[in-house]
Amino acid sequence: MVVANVVEALDIDGDDSVDIVVAVEQAFGIKITDSEAEACQTVGDLFRVICAHVPTVERSDAIPCLTAATFRELRRVIRLIEPSLDLRPATLLSSFAGHHDHREWHAHLKNTSGLSVPDPSLTVPSMVGGLTLYGIAAAGAVATFGHDAAGFFVAALLAPAAGFIVHSYGRRTWDANRTLGDLARETAAYSLGQIAKAHGAVRTRELWEALVIVLRPFSRHTGLFAHETRFFAKQK
Repeated sequence: MVVANVVEALDIDGDDSVDIVVAVEQAFGIKITDSEAEACQTVGDLFRVICAHVPTVERSDAIPCLTAATFRELRRVIRLIEPSLDLRPATLLSSFAGHHDHREWHAHLKNTSGLSVPDPSLTVPSMVGGLTLYGIAAAGAVATFGHDAAGFFVAALLAPAAGFIVHSYGRRTWDANRTLGDLARETAAYSLGQIAKAHGAVRTRELWEALVIVLRPFSRHTGLFAHETRFFAKQK
């Protein structure tokens, strides 16, 4: 049976392959050897490598639903600050975290639960502010050191500093439509190795769903991932 809207290839860059290995190792709590990584041409190949390292079961009444268990833990941690909140999977994160800056809430959830809670994203105003800051500083450097190699060298040195400032102090928020259920699902995926270790194993289906979540940011295409989905596009 042909499934509609299946991604044929993630179409990643060569540099992404290293980042994918790091992301998978962190999420699943495993170490992938160079030979294992080089043999992975499809998402299914990578899935089988992970299954070789992480204990899996097809079904088990002894293992809780990972997303549901993660939701309950996040709810517990949130209620340490807001004990009266009626928190459900459909609850918008902005309903308790506000709309301005979610860094403190992220730190609280991550540090108190011990789970790998996904970072909120830099806001557009913060990124624009960072570019503006760099533009002013670079213009000042060129004006001070001259329109020659020295001036442009100093201006280039300021770029990492500006990036560090924005990354460290820029305002960060979760998407306005993101729910607590969404956050629980993603947190469970990025914490799967830790959760699987606590329960002794993980359901095969949940491991696959977690892998899809971890790989999704690397894909240039939307759609469903299949075991046959390749990492690199076919060479023409």
